[in-house]
Order: sequence, then structure tokens, then C-alpha cells
Amino acid sequence: MGTYNQNEHPLITVVMSSSNPLGKKYPKDEKYSPGVLYSGVFQVYTIPTMIGLYQLIKQLTKYQVLILGIPKNGLISGNIVSSKNNMIANAIARTKEYIRWNPSGLSFILIDIDFGSIPDFVLNTSQEVLDFLISLDPDLSYCAILILPSSSQKFNHEKKGWHVYIKCSNVNDVTVKVYSETLQSICWIKGLGNIKLSKSGSMLVRNPMDMAVFSPERLIVESCFSDDENVVFHEIEPLIQEGIARELYE
Repeated sequence: MGTYNQNEHPLITVVMSSSNPLGKKYPKDEKYSPGVLYSGVFQVYTIPTMIGLYQLIKQLTKYQVLILGIPKNGLISGNIVSSKNNMIANAIARTKEYIRWNPSGLSFILIDIDFGSIPDFVLNTSQEVLDFLISLDPDLSYCAILILPSSSQKFNHEKKGWHVYIKCSNVNDVTVKVYSETLQSICWIKGLGNIKLSKSGSMLVRNPMDMAVFSPERLIVESCFSDDENVVFHEIEPLIQEGIARELYE
């Protein structure tokens, strides 16, 4: 088990389950939940280019998911469990106590675009997604970006959804929170936001972006599978833009 070089390029962690699948299953099965990790192994990868990130994601099996952060102990591989209550020897838990953003500040952040909350707003192509993001943040014109279709779109091409990976610098909990909230505010200014009431009566703020993914320990599910041999997943070309890192600010 070596340690990673945190200064040259962004790092990303691949987690592989030792038992159950983690990918999204289609057609959806009420008895199956994707991304439920009990125990497994992790491997940290250095990613110099966006095409390299795409190639890594394309090779993920239904037992593998991504984590945008890296282990605090500096190891590039080892065991991982769901929580410290299930700890085994030489393992980390998938919590913020054990996982952080790359200390060098170079990391990928993910913008998960889902139109369920804003039904009258849809981006049909990856180029439309890029143009939309640049309208929110013009600096993204020059930044390294990878845009992928969501797994639900691969299963049903009419159900649009997108995963956008952006290479960023000066990444930490504070700067990521500021950036995500800034994007959310601009969406609201553009009329792309609403508030829904939960069953308990609390207000749920909605916009085209899933705000929960801006965290280093969150499992990112990219793979999809089916037990039905008649199911066909559509191949949708990614948008790959090489460029500089988007610097984040407090």
C-alpha cells in the first residue's frame, strides 16, 4: 500500500463492493437499492486528463462506484466499509471522518442535472448542457469538463439527465459550498427554481441540480445493468473538454 502524490493532478477514488452490486438496475426493482455499500476495497487514481476520467468511468462494473474525495490517511488502496461501526483491520469508513477533498485543492466536482423538479426545463444534448453551465459561470468556457448522460437516459433516451465533472482548484468544504450555492442562486434568478413542501411541512428548495452531490465522501453511481437480456442501454457520446481547473473561492 503506497501513498498518493497529491500535488500534480486531480485524484479520484474507485470503490468496489465485495458482495452486492452498486450500479443502477433497470427496469427498476423495488427490492433493490443502488449504491448500498457494506464492505469492499478502494483504489485512488491520478487523472491527468478528462478523457482519462471518461475512460476510467467507462470501465466501471456494476460492483464499482466513484468517490470524489480521497482517504485522509494518504493510502492509495485498502479496505472500505459503510461506517466505523463496521470497521475491520486496515480499513476506512465512507464518512467525512475518513475521506476528504484532495489537500492540494485539485479535485473533480460533480454537477448532477435532473429535470424532475423543473419539468418545463430540459437540456436535450451535452452541448446544451455545456452552454447552460457557461451561462451560469462564463469561466467554464476554459475549464476541463466531462459531460455524461445519466444511467436513466441510457435506459430511456427520453428521460434526460446529465452528470457533469469539472476539474477545480482550491477545493475544500467551504469553497465547494459557496460555488454550489452560487450556481443555485443564479438558477433561481433565471427562474429555474421552486419550493416544494415535504410531508412534514418543511420547505424543500429545488432547482435543476442535485445539491447533495457536492460532498467528498458521497458515492457516485455511473454503471447500470439489467437482469433482463432484452434490455438495451443506449450509447450516448460524452462531451469532453480539456482545459484549466476552475478555481473556487470562499
